[in-house]
Amino acid sequence: MSTLSFLAVLPAALAVTGFVIYRFLGAQKESSRITSQIVVKLRADMPERSSQLANLPARELSLELKRDHQLRQSVGEKNFELLQLVLQQEHKQSLVVYGICALLFVVGMIAFLYVQTRPQPLTINGWHLESVDPQAKGLAVDLDDVRLSWKATGPTEDVSVLLENIQTGRRTDSLKVSSSTGSLVFQRNALAPLLAERQFKRQNRVRVVMRTSAGDVLSTEFPLHVGMHVLALPDPGEKSLIIAALIDNRLVQDYAFEGKALAWRKKAPAEPQKWGGGAITGKQKFSIADFEDYDWASLKMVYMGFDDLRIVRCEPVGQ
Repeated sequence: MSTLSFLAVLPAALAVTGFVIYRFLGAQKESSRITSQIVVKLRADMPERSSQLANLPARELSLELKRDHQLRQSVGEKNFELLQLVLQQEHKQSLVVYGICALLFVVGMIAFLYVQTRPQPLTINGWHLESVDPQAKGLAVDLDDVRLSWKATGPTEDVSVLLENIQTGRRTDSLKVSSSTGSLVFQRNALAPLLAERQFKRQNRVRVVMRTSAGDVLSTEFPLHVGMHVLALPDPGEKSLIIAALIDNRLVQDYAFEGKALAWRKKAPAEPQKWGGGAITGKQKFSIADFEDYDWASLKMVYMGFDDLRIVRCEPVGQ
């Protein structure tokens, strides 16, 4: 049971509790006291009847006194009238208590039924943002298309979704989707307005803005990691191979890393040749005397460190 459902049914629970307490914790204390006084008097005047009347409730004792004139005379008119008055007051009190309990019970049941049957508003939670590239292993990296996912409860409606850089306020174009879809993909090129921070290993702080019929829904904050390309580029004019680290097609100056490029020969022995493997700072050029002997379409690039492999993408640029 939700908190709202519990609060709705609370008046009914209080009504039942109040009724039980009233019934079992001395609602007829005054009439019981007067009944005891009457029985004490009867023990003195009519001992043979007192034992029969000792355990009678006040209302039954009153009826017995009305039927038996001799018994009533023995008790005394004053005691009889006092018993009648107290019984009337207790009757009125009981009606008030029962009425209040009944009202609370009805209100509680109506509130509970309303909470259970009313239309639920659209609620969005469970936000998650990650790259579609499995190399990212759950991170959101600005080199990749990124997938946004969420969980929606309540009525389905069309919503507009965009990403916003929290620090700059710049936003992507919005995408329209059904709230029940639960996910959508922002293409890599669409992320350009968010990319204020361009230093490797840093992040842009972003969040989701979902526009619903009830207003904008904001997600929690996500880090959009600045990624780096490590490229292997063959140069036929100079018969060389360049290995370089780039962000936004610009060289990452003074960045030291280890990488290795591989390409296969066109003819036997069809085995790969490797370039690199040691520390490279920014970029490095490798001269290749037998350049034409290699199938550069088979070129592969491997990044070997020293940083998080999840935010680095290797791309050979073959012929």
